[in-house]
Amino acid sequence: MRVLVFDFDGVIADSNHVKQNSWFKIFEKDPLKVQEALKASLAVMREAPRRQILADIARRLELNARATEEFVNAYADAYQKAVEQGVVAGYYPQTDAALQDLRKSLALYVSSATPQDGMDKTIDALGIRGYFAAVFGSPPDKTTTLRKIIADARLVPADVVCIGDGESDRKAAADVGCRFLGIANEFNRWSPMSGIELVESVAALPAYLLTHKEGS
Repeated sequence: MRVLVFDFDGVIADSNHVKQNSWFKIFEKDPLKVQEALKASLAVMREAPRRQILADIARRLELNARATEEFVNAYADAYQKAVEQGVVAGYYPQTDAALQDLRKSLALYVSSATPQDGMDKTIDALGIRGYFAAVFGSPPDKTTTLRKIIADARLVPADVVCIGDGESDRKAAADVGCRFLGIANEFNRWSPMSGIELVESVAALPAYLLTHKEGS
């Protein structure tokens, strides 16, 4: 094991709740039909990038191409601002110490479905860029990013452990052949019966890796 690749939302920061709440915050003054379209889109594409979600809302509202572009641009900016404010407040306090410990012997990366510009702003707002060898947002997808990390660092899949709380994280690790550690929460509802190797949190990761080096 030489590298750890982290998802961001719900792993490094409590941003799953922040993002969920931010959607409803930016649409709170809109008509009921807009809020219903939002709920329907989130129900089927919660992990998708914000612009894809907004485009799906616009589709449900039957907006034309020009109106869709204006809608997506306006709400994408409002959403990013709301998320940045919330994520800084929701940064897991114990995570910082764990990341500092882990980076002493391992190379750390972030691979997120958040658009690259938004991910960069959030990482910089938290002041944690120095913990990571690189920070990747989307595009591309997480499988492509994981393959790039391995190729660029001249690794093999066995060198890498992926830590995440979403199906896209688990799938990327499986596609590439890396070990995956899941963090269970109310969104994924993973349990020991899910057949996924689970760790309580990033804060618990240093101690967990010492006693579970080959997985369990």
